[in-house]
Amino acid sequence: MKKLFQIIVFIPFIFLGCNDSSNEPQLDEKDYVKGDVSFGLKNTVSFEEMLDTVFSFGEIYQIVFNTAKYSTKFPKDSLEYIKSNIAQYDFIDTSLTLIKYEDNQNQWLFYLWIRGFNETNVSDWNTLRNQFDMLPIQTYSLYGLLKVEEGKESYWINQLKGTGLFEWVDYNYIANIIGH
Repeated sequence: MKKLFQIIVFIPFIFLGCNDSSNEPQLDEKDYVKGDVSFGLKNTVSFEEMLDTVFSFGEIYQIVFNTAKYSTKFPKDSLEYIKSNIAQYDFIDTSLTLIKYEDNQNQWLFYLWIRGFNETNVSDWNTLRNQFDMLPIQTYSLYGLLKVEEGKESYWINQLKGTGLFEWVDYNYIANIIGH
């Protein structure tokens, strides 16, 4: 009789737990940054491939991107020329960008941090790439944030997952760190 009572009490909890038909996570607004979707590109996908896809949707406003790695065969004494030209573009964070010459490869390596990149910057990006004949170096996954309309984060996470370009797409979670 005691076991029957336990089963009768336990069964409603099973159904209550399965009652939510939505796949939407129940997040508190304090758990993630509204209007942000974080991502990691597959290591076979270039920044340019991602741009073409993301901006084709028409509702993604901006990209913030960690280091995009490129190379160029400009002469070794071109550092000042390269730096002054890259500094003209407000979507490149020059305080975090690294430019170095690889003697053994006879090439410059650019580790570019992209911030506030939007669809209007695509032609400037192509100009910069053509000017320096920049070639992408895909050796690792690239990470970043996409700015979307607040409240549509889940929609964009699902849309972007379906493109096949991303290792992962998720909310931009906020970690609550408590110091002692």
